[in-house]
Amino acid sequence: MKYIIMMDQFSQMINKNTVKIKASTIMATAALAGIGYFTLVVIALHLLRSDLDISHRYISEYAIGHFGWLMTSAFYGLSLGSLALTIALYQRITIKGRSWLGLVLLSMWALGIMVAGIFKADLITAPETQEGNIHSQNSQSLYSIHIF
Repeated sequence: MKYIIMMDQFSQMINKNTVKIKASTIMATAALAGIGYFTLVVIALHLLRSDLDISHRYISEYAIGHFGWLMTSAFYGLSLGSLALTIALYQRITIKGRSWLGLVLLSMWALGIMVAGIFKADLITAPETQEGNIHSQNSQSLYSIHIF
């Protein structure tokens, strides 16, 4: 009888770990999908928007004009993919090996990319707007995250 109880406890433990692994696998897949979508859209926009010189313009400027909705959706995809990566790392890395600073910075990155999608940048040649200033300040904050 004791053997059956131990097997039942072992089975429950295996089922909990399997659910945790499946959830983190889904999050990791979502991360790859979001980040991959961003990459493909930016490559496509380089080809579709030949009016913007990629050596002198920011990719945020693709959110203005034709295909602007595509760049905005790419920002959202990158944001959700980065958030999914944060969740996957949190789920799969043990507490002892987990970098809380890294998870916090990655979460801030995901939030910042979402803000970049909400507030469009100003064109370099256009006058400044409040929306463009928010985007610019947000972008500068995102670059400072890379220092860590």
